[in-house]
Amino acid sequence: MININSKITKNGIKIKFNKKNYELNYSKSIWSGLNNEMKGFLLDNISFLSTFHLPLFFDDDSIKYNTSEPLLKNFFKEIVLGDIPNFSDIEKKDTSEIIKKYYNMEFYFENIEAKLPKWEASGLDGASINFTFGKESLLTFGVCREIGIETELTYFHGSREETEFKLKKILATNFKKKFNQKINFVKNTLEYLNIAEKIDAKSNTNWGYGNQLTEYTLASLPLINHNLKKFILLGNEKSCNNYYFNQNGYKTYPVFDQSVKFMVDLNNIIRLITNENVSVFSIVEPLNEIAIMKILHNRYPDVAKFQFSCFPDNINSSDRWCHYCTKCARIYLFFKAIGIDPKLVGFKKDLFSKNFMNNFSIFNGKTENAVVYDYSGLGRDEQLFAFYLAYRNGQKGKAIELFKKRYLNEAKQREDELINEFFGIFEPKTIPKEYKSNILSIYKEELENLF
Repeated sequence: MININSKITKNGIKIKFNKKNYELNYSKSIWSGLNNEMKGFLLDNISFLSTFHLPLFFDDDSIKYNTSEPLLKNFFKEIVLGDIPNFSDIEKKDTSEIIKKYYNMEFYFENIEAKLPKWEASGLDGASINFTFGKESLLTFGVCREIGIETELTYFHGSREETEFKLKKILATNFKKKFNQKINFVKNTLEYLNIAEKIDAKSNTNWGYGNQLTEYTLASLPLINHNLKKFILLGNEKSCNNYYFNQNGYKTYPVFDQSVKFMVDLNNIIRLITNENVSVFSIVEPLNEIAIMKILHNRYPDVAKFQFSCFPDNINSSDRWCHYCTKCARIYLFFKAIGIDPKLVGFKKDLFSKNFMNNFSIFNGKTENAVVYDYSGLGRDEQLFAFYLAYRNGQKGKAIELFKKRYLNEAKQREDELINEFFGIFEPKTIPKEYKSNILSIYKEELENLF
């Protein structure tokens, strides 16, 4: 049996697992502003949310908590059910067997009566952006500035010794000066409970990452309470709704808790917790990734130059971009497609040269530094479209030559279909009515009549 011991600290929440401590730490003024009922509610629910996948890591069948049964337990369990097909596919395991194992897990709690939240903040306005310096959060910030939504930005981070943190800390300092914008840095080493090597797990898959945005949303509530914000803004774009059927025939989302289907449920939960004072939505929900890049760099170039979308610690890089993962390849390609020099945001290598062909999923490249959107094949058509745009823009390199040889005819035949999909604006389900027309008009202005 796995044992989880959690407690409330003067700055947040601490979870002890296998003799190691994992923490979620706020400034003292933010955490002390919550009432005891909300602290207890967050302790129970965040402790469960960040750990209840652990039996899948350790081939165990039960887990015991020193907390009360979480009010949102069944809601959280839906996340894992939504993620199991994807991770089963990655590990080449039978999906039904993993679902059976998960279904048969036993959860034990010190108190079976769930703690209820007590939300007191009212009269809220503005938004808290889950901010990473990725293209989605940067475009969200730019649009909010334009339509008059006051913002504060929150970056949840792990160890201060990580390269990613150090680089983003430098970016944040410059960003705050340029835009006079508050950025909250919240230490969250609970995310290490999702990483096999951080917890000495038998499995080599990051089972818990499917709950990450849900965890961030709950963890944003103390900041929302302190700064009296009305919205929690996530960066879930249209491609988050894409799915495929895995080897066992299950509908498979690369990241289930970023889909609109799940975000609607998450919004309803947050509204319930906060007495309908706070809600969750995504400004970039109607757009695919390349459209986000196009709008961001064309309309908000002063914001766009801060873009950072890589995980350099994964391959021990000291730069903003590692240059060797599929995400770097995809973002580099998008820059070439929209006619922006990738050096603007710190790219140092020519990723269209021969040495980097394996990083583009459209060429069926095989690299261990791949992200799910690429190795699942779901990003294939967007890369087809991006290479077509780069070719039309007159870009050069081995990648362009390979594209022309293999895929140019297909891209020409499918041109209208690709334009409609990847520069299209899709009907959003989560954007509030009072902002919808202003947001969509910005997108239409930037994306219409491009061809």
